[in-house]
Amino acid sequence: MAPDVVCVVNQDSNFVIAHTFRNRAETILYATKFNPAADAVDTLLINRFGYSSSAVDFFWALSEDENFLLLYSSPRPTELEAYMIRLDSMQLHWTRRFESDDFNFDREFIQAVPDNRGNMHMVVETNNFRSNKGHFMDFIRVGSSEGPLQRSRVELGDYITYDLSFAYDNLNDQLIGVGLWSDGAFDRANGYYYIRLKPTGESRPFAAFREFTEAFIRTYHGKKVRKKKGLVEATIQDLVLRRDGGLLLIGERNRVLERWAGTTSPFMYDGFSRVSSLDHFFEDIFVVSIHPDGELHWATVLPKKQYSQNDGGVYSSFFLMKTPSSLRLIFNDEIRAETTVSEYVLTGTGKSDRNGLISTERLDLKLRFRDALQISSEELIVPSERRNDLKLVRMSF
Repeated sequence: MAPDVVCVVNQDSNFVIAHTFRNRAETILYATKFNPAADAVDTLLINRFGYSSSAVDFFWALSEDENFLLLYSSPRPTELEAYMIRLDSMQLHWTRRFESDDFNFDREFIQAVPDNRGNMHMVVETNNFRSNKGHFMDFIRVGSSEGPLQRSRVELGDYITYDLSFAYDNLNDQLIGVGLWSDGAFDRANGYYYIRLKPTGESRPFAAFREFTEAFIRTYHGKKVRKKKGLVEATIQDLVLRRDGGLLLIGERNRVLERWAGTTSPFMYDGFSRVSSLDHFFEDIFVVSIHPDGELHWATVLPKKQYSQNDGGVYSSFFLMKTPSSLRLIFNDEIRAETTVSEYVLTGTGKSDRNGLISTERLDLKLRFRDALQISSEELIVPSERRNDLKLVRMSF
């Protein structure tokens, strides 16, 4: 049976593929390093999982310096198996298997984040609904030592939280996260919340909940809205760490609408077949800069309008390019065969400029910026897929 790829990790002069191989009913997990000519130069057998009637699903995360690769799976709702691989030496840094009756990984697990020292920071959220059981978040630190797990907890009160994203801030040695909260429903964000935890310092995590200003909500909707309406159709797409321990929340307004059309068919019980069509809307980008104490620094909305049908939204949204002095948010102006590409250049003070970059007219390109790869502070590689023709486009700034 062909290998099942878990992830591909790029390095300076090599790349590593983590993959599983199923031999009859046995699943084997490998990591293989390749040189630029795609020759295998090193292979690490991570684990054999014995005989099972079903395949094992793995998830992965990469440290900020791209030297530690975390692979993990949950064979049962109350169990987690994790493997930390050091990529420069292609060695298994540690492996841990643990079980807990306190939470269910299938329902309550949020994210696992590796740091540059090879530790895993796991986030689990419990009772994220209005009840008298208590809404809280647990942080579990797992390292190479076999001692007891280091755990911390923060109470989240009556807030309904969603779209949480964490990253490890290696410069300030802290786990940092941001999410959206609502006072009653998941379809409307009343504000953001910021969480910070220093595993070797503060004994308790710090959490701050802040409400979006009325002016920001009005700008987001582009019209006057009733008080406390909040942001609708808002999702977090990325976060950017600040050097002072704060962060930038980068979100987008998007939605999917399903439409049904009836056509005559002799094979349906009522003489009609029903065809579904999916409309994808990717609209304005919003950016919120947050201080290390959780207070708002600035917030801005960057307008764009993208609409497509039945394509999974693969040509929509944007690519975030990071440079030492600014952020570039690059996107297709319209989702069609011949369009223009634009960017927003965003500075640390919240000032933005919109620039036109290229036109794809007569270039036979249809760019997928969501799948782009930044290769330096001045260049990125963007895949183009049109009429089953795949191309790679290099953009330089």
